Amino acid sequence: MRDISPPVPAPLTTEAITMTTIDTPAAIQTFIEATNQGDAKAFAAAFTHDANLDDWGREYHGRDGVRAWDRTDNIGVQAHLELAAIDPGSSPDTYVATLTVTGNGHNGTGPMTFHLRDGLIARLRIARDTGRDTTRRLDRGQRPPGNRHAPRNRAGAHVANNANGPAAKEGNGRGRGRRPADEVRADVLRTVGDLLLTEGIADLTFERIARTSGVSKTTLYKWWPSKGALALDGYVHAVQETLAFPDTADIRADLLTQLRAFAHVMTQTPGGRVLTELIGQSQTDQDLATAYRKLYSSRRRRLAAERLHRAQELGQIRTDIDVQVLIDQLWGAVYHRLLIPDEPVTDDFIVALVNNFLDGIRPT
Repeated sequence: MRDISPPVPAPLTTEAITMTTIDTPAAIQTFIEATNQGDAKAFAAAFTHDANLDDWGREYHGRDGVRAWDRTDNIGVQAHLELAAIDPGSSPDTYVATLTVTGNGHNGTGPMTFHLRDGLIARLRIARDTGRDTTRRLDRGQRPPGNRHAPRNRAGAHVANNANGPAAKEGNGRGRGRRPADEVRADVLRTVGDLLLTEGIADLTFERIARTSGVSKTTLYKWWPSKGALALDGYVHAVQETLAFPDTADIRADLLTQLRAFAHVMTQTPGGRVLTELIGQSQTDQDLATAYRKLYSSRRRRLAAERLHRAQELGQIRTDIDVQVLIDQLWGAVYHRLLIPDEPVTDDFIVALVNNFLDGIRPT
């Protein structure tokens, strides 16, 4: 008898998967190219002003939100994108792009769903289930049968269930349910700090931070009673590494390094204006004054004192000197010029402060 059974379909090959079936819309092409070129401005411009970006349940709103996500999850971690395939979505102006993501963040291959409006990206969804038929397309994000709860990377692709590897850590951070409060708080502070050091405090509002960070205003008000308290916490978070006190065993070099970093933040970034405004507000806001001492000034004094005590132990500063007075002489002089700007804070000024401090002012 003649065999009339249907032919067995050929296995789905990589070539079949990576075939692009339609032309890539310009906005999605810009999304890819701007990422690969590290062009944050062009990346944000590919989105509408009211865009929504949903990354495994973390939502970012507007271009501010897109920029925040780009800093923490895309260009900020040197992501590189390769388009494997693009197909029309289930509704008009919707496209599902299969992208391979590499870089210093999450890596893998999976689908991203783009909703376009007026030629720009109005919504981007990176999720476990894009609503597509992914049968036979494991490297587009399907979980193998019998392993429905296996973890995936950010792009949605299935990864090995290694309890000690990065996939396990990612699953803990991006799984179902609420994120840990510490992680949410860190995201908010990172967002606030970035905005303060790039734009200043004038346009900082709870509404904007809620939109940008994807955290409700109720949560923000629970943790920070005022805009000033939130701004101060975000500022401290943003500058703590920049203003760290080095210890190379050379007190002159370390003081110059720290004071120069401090002067740079205060004069070359909006952070200087932010801090002086917060100092001014704290004169009439007791809660802010308390937070300023607790979160910023007392910490800065403690770190400076520790470094100066270390110099005393090495015989670089006399042991009978009160280091708290030295702190006021050095950093207090910088604050004086910032708050009463008769004279500028220059590098020559910083060098003179340290030289006068270490060499003395008496004639030799």
